[in-house]
Amino acid sequence: MKMPASMEPDWKALLRVLRAHSATFYLGSLLFPKEARKGAWAVYAACRLGDEAVDGQ
Repeated sequence: MKMPASMEPDWKALLRVLRAHSATFYLGSLLFPKEARKGAWAVYAACRLGDEAVDGQ
């Protein structure tokens, strides 16, 4: 099932979060199967942004 374009995540924004906060996770994620990679990026970015909100950064 394809997601409507209006709900499609901003993959460039997710990559900016990854590269800024965890270059090693980003590089490691390149070893994931291609179909799982973007999902892993989205989960990491959501957790990272939540962590920053709690930490007050």
